[in-house]
Amino acid sequence: MSNENSLSGVKRRDFLKILSLTSIGSLVYSKELLASKFSTNDMSNVVVVYNQNATDKTNKTISTKVVQSMVDQGIKAFTDIAEVGEAWKSIFPGITEKKIIALKVNASFQERNNGTHQQVTYAVANGLTQMDFDGIKFPDNNIIIFDFSANNYLNAQGYTKNDSNKGIRCFASPGYSAEDYNVAGIKVKLSTVITQMADYLINIGYLKHHSMSGVSHCLKNHFGTINSPLNCHDNAANGVSINNCIAALNELEPIKLKQKFCIIDALYGITNNGPGGTPTCAPNKIIMGQDIVAVDCAGRNLLKTSGMSQNDFNRTTHIDIAATKYSLGTNDPNKINLMELTNTTVAIESIQEQIKTTELLQNYPNPFNTKTTIPFYLASTEHVQFIIRDYTGKEIIQLVNKTIDQGTHKLTWDGRNVSGSDVPNNIFIGELKTISYNQSIIIQKVN
Repeated sequence: MSNENSLSGVKRRDFLKILSLTSIGSLVYSKELLASKFSTNDMSNVVVVYNQNATDKTNKTISTKVVQSMVDQGIKAFTDIAEVGEAWKSIFPGITEKKIIALKVNASFQERNNGTHQQVTYAVANGLTQMDFDGIKFPDNNIIIFDFSANNYLNAQGYTKNDSNKGIRCFASPGYSAEDYNVAGIKVKLSTVITQMADYLINIGYLKHHSMSGVSHCLKNHFGTINSPLNCHDNAANGVSINNCIAALNELEPIKLKQKFCIIDALYGITNNGPGGTPTCAPNKIIMGQDIVAVDCAGRNLLKTSGMSQNDFNRTTHIDIAATKYSLGTNDPNKINLMELTNTTVAIESIQEQIKTTELLQNYPNPFNTKTTIPFYLASTEHVQFIIRDYTGKEIIQLVNKTIDQGTHKLTWDGRNVSGSDVPNNIFIGELKTISYNQSIIIQKVN
């Protein structure tokens, strides 16, 4: 098979991953071929899930069942994976059942509905416990819900303290790093939950106004991961603004490397007089994605349309600083792909059951370490080949070459070549071929 043909079925977003993880000079494809097939402008995907039944505005209550459905549908839509556990697995490179996932929430005040709602956080945790590792479910005790604030603040938002070896753990940060970190010239210490305990981090902020930074969403939520958040507010002595501190804090390596997903709880929201106070709006939405800047952009736009003033909107410069100075994500609306799910009642699984054409789906987890699953759907019984190639087009292994019945199927690759030897960490192309279908995906192997 020619190199050009092996590239032709690769989806644009997957091909861009090749460009980001390999050098153009190392590819054997000509520049003309690359330019003719793909644009170089990538997009940041953000999912916004809306359900009008998530809250009861009269009684200020939240439907746990509806919120669970919203979180489940959101992660499945974001990953394009139909099973909740497998969708979450795809977010965490190298995940095993022994890893620890921390959920950073916002619980800085005692007013009810002023921080990350426990219904949203536990919906995420419930999804994580559906991750399966050869028949072993991800242990709920390997999930830690935490914040800077005292446990009574967590309790005020509906969380129950648990530092035992059973169940989902939840507590205020137990300590801070011995090491000092530099945040725009201010020394801070990071929570040991991040530096010592957690392998991965999910940031779950809340939709609310802040009198100094305009908004307090995911980027500012990390003020709750340091020992001295007040020192990072406007500091006249050092000439440092709160917005510079917020952006610089998110650049710190332990946060930047471990944070894999960001969520804004926008079931309720505070449009003015924040960060304290009570909700002033009820958007009934959950915003999620991997690009923290793009997620916060979606959050501030929602807060603006919900009633936040233009002056407060103009104060949200930490979002733009995080994008332009620290390259933590994009604030360009032309590069943010908003996927909006509205009162969805049809499960993604049901949609896939209605597929009438053959389709190759993305492997999971991706990137992977020891093995990955490759799902595909056949519209009819056909002879199927699935070949894995390196990015030069060289064949590594053929996973299947036989006639397969109509329906949904899964292949597994253990990262070995045809000789049974482990292949080095790299980018690979997985190609599904039938008489009438030819499509490729990008598969990444990591440590």
